[in-house]
Amino acid sequence: MALFLSLSSCQQGCTTGSDLFYNYLPIQVGPASASPVPNIPWVSVTICVPGTTNCQTVDNIILDSGSTGLRIFSSALTVTGFPGEQSGGNPMAECATFGSAITWGSVVTASVTLGGESPVTVPIQLIDASFGTASPPAPCGFPTASPGQLNGNGILGIMSTQFDSAYDEYFTCQGGTCSFLSAPGGLSVQNPVYLLPQDNNGVIVYLDPIPDGGASEGVGAVVLGVDTEANNDPNFISSGDAYHCVESSSSAFFTNYKGQQIWQSIADTGSNMLFFQDSSLPQCALTLFTTGYCPNPEVNLTASVHGNTGTPQALSFTVGNGAALYDSGNSAFDDLAAPLEITGGIDFDWGLPFFFGRSVFITYGSSSSTVCGSGGITANMWGFAGLPETPSPAMQKILEKARQAQHRKKN
Repeated sequence: MALFLSLSSCQQGCTTGSDLFYNYLPIQVGPASASPVPNIPWVSVTICVPGTTNCQTVDNIILDSGSTGLRIFSSALTVTGFPGEQSGGNPMAECATFGSAITWGSVVTASVTLGGESPVTVPIQLIDASFGTASPPAPCGFPTASPGQLNGNGILGIMSTQFDSAYDEYFTCQGGTCSFLSAPGGLSVQNPVYLLPQDNNGVIVYLDPIPDGGASEGVGAVVLGVDTEANNDPNFISSGDAYHCVESSSSAFFTNYKGQQIWQSIADTGSNMLFFQDSSLPQCALTLFTTGYCPNPEVNLTASVHGNTGTPQALSFTVGNGAALYDSGNSAFDDLAAPLEITGGIDFDWGLPFFFGRSVFITYGSSSSTVCGSGGITANMWGFAGLPETPSPAMQKILEKARQAQHRKKN
């Protein structure tokens, strides 16, 4: 599993970026020395005990467009004293289920800073497998116990829902016993982007293209807000390359692949491979516990995606020899794929390989952006565009910041 991940601390008000790009968070993927698992996208966030200067910047937080809210291992924190959320006078706990991990722990209030944005006060989960009870209730019987098991110090979920209570389960704990809580309401863990004063209507994720055979590292950024100011206009990010837009009333959409229309597809930065079923693709062992697709030579495939309404949007992707890629020593790949084993209700998972070489926006509601047409955006939408072969000067500056962050971690 991953090596122990680096941490740094700062006092409230420390500089996280106050120039033109204050609403950008650099993304780092790799290097392999930080995690033996490829395609793990990390960002950094700063959290404080509300109303104090007791703060810490935590690196290696997994960026996850397939979940909602901030979760951090209590063992990764040197800062303590976060006020716990309560229901009926008893501490609240949460069980959050992911494709290959389960997080259990208390729900607390924290002041969270993303990039150079103003801090927001929001409920988060402190991951602690021993919280509240010697035996966490089902379905949290075997929770993830350490950053190494997760390949990160926590998770930042940026899915297009504000509250996570529709997907995860809450409990109140007293005297070593935890009881199910049916309606946590506003006490539930929330996506902190929703609470920003301005750049709160969505995000844009972009990652530098990856060459054939992978790269030792990958860089990019998550941009806060969609067309709320000049530097988060999607066309600014893609240098004018046209976007393919998908409208959906939820985070899920349809994928049309080889004559099948597949419901419950997601665009998920938190999945390190493309996950889908295709019996025509040869499979092989990538690790002792991981099976992937291993065509040799690689294969170029096509699909299309669409929401409840709208025109299907075509896209192409490549599936490489997963065993050879895993053995290459690189940590960033745009052609890793595997069959679905644990679906969680998802039938086609466009994981991190989909994001390399693309600008992908996710809106949380209305936006004045004309990226999908002159009428603006009036419902939850997402879309994708290719990135230019030579990034714009602005994008080069952001990518350089991500590379500098990687360099600091390695040294």
